[in-house]
Amino acid sequence: MRWPFGAKEKEQDTNHNTSRDSRTFLLQKQTNTSTVQIREEEVVEYKYAPKQQDEEQPMDLGTLQDIFSFSFMRGRPILNFILAILWSVGLPVLLYNIFKPHTGQVLAMVIASAPPLAIVIIRMIKDHTFDPLGCVAGISFLISGILSIAQPDEKVSAICESIVPFTLGTACIISVIPIKIGSFELKPLVYQIANQIMPRAEVDEDLKKQDIHRLTNQSGQKKLDYLYTHMAKFRQDMRYMTFTWGFLLILSSIVKIIIVLTSSSLTKAQIYGYILFGLTTFFMMFFTWFYTKIIKGHVLSQVAFWKEKKEQEEMDKKVETAYNAEWVKQYKALGEEVWKTKVDKINAELFTLTYGSMVVQLVKDFEDYAEVNKQLEKM
Repeated sequence: MRWPFGAKEKEQDTNHNTSRDSRTFLLQKQTNTSTVQIREEEVVEYKYAPKQQDEEQPMDLGTLQDIFSFSFMRGRPILNFILAILWSVGLPVLLYNIFKPHTGQVLAMVIASAPPLAIVIIRMIKDHTFDPLGCVAGISFLISGILSIAQPDEKVSAICESIVPFTLGTACIISVIPIKIGSFELKPLVYQIANQIMPRAEVDEDLKKQDIHRLTNQSGQKKLDYLYTHMAKFRQDMRYMTFTWGFLLILSSIVKIIIVLTSSSLTKAQIYGYILFGLTTFFMMFFTWFYTKIIKGHVLSQVAFWKEKKEQEEMDKKVETAYNAEWVKQYKALGEEVWKTKVDKINAELFTLTYGSMVVQLVKDFEDYAEVNKQLEKM
């Protein structure tokens, strides 16, 4: 802003420049004020936003029990499980029954194996994850189609249909074996399926800034991984459940083969096979529900133990802190006493030295005074 100290003939131009500079200054001030307000609003908006948790740090122990509580039955996990079963098993069976009358058994088996294998490939490329259920189901249908190339009779074709549950059961049994090669670790198939159907957190950055639940709560996958890594009983339960799945699937395949080989009517054998498949599915679901309750009890007891241990550790830390504080206090008092003793000793030594020097000086002065008196007497 300019001040008109010039001549009178320049007063008009000066006033014009002053008003223009003032207007520019006000506009700049308003712009800066608006910018500062916007920045302050942005800072205030995210100033108290929850911080994202460190994935390497253990989660709150109280949230682990949600996996096996009734809250697990709400929302996406059950829907994901149903969709996974329908896509990996239901859709291939439907495609096989649809295309078999028109294309034959071989091509129908190949077509039926396409959806699960496709989702396996897509997930490996896109998410860098492995879909065990889809892989096993797709390979099972593909093997059935390859075996059907020999054009066997109707009984052998019916037996080939048992390859799918037999392969699934065999995969379950094999996955129970604890194999670890480098960073690869073979985990039970049931655990892999449960981990696969757990809800996944979105990666949208805008949602990540606003979604408090995602930032303050660990996902179901993190909870399962934490349990599997830190709880040996949970790993054992997963192996028991997976082994039972495999045993039931293999048993149903063997029973179906026996029914087909011993039955005089292939139609009745197929009906019995469907009934057997339904019973096997029912028993697997019932066992999974029942054993999940047992696993929930194990998890709750382990979480209670962890909480008690954590509280004990916190108590020990408090006791140790109090002990350290008392020790520091005692050491400080002892140090002050020692220092005081040293200071008193130094003061005593200084006093002794000072007093001694003064006495010596007085004696010397007295001797000099006596000598002076003697000289005066002689004179």
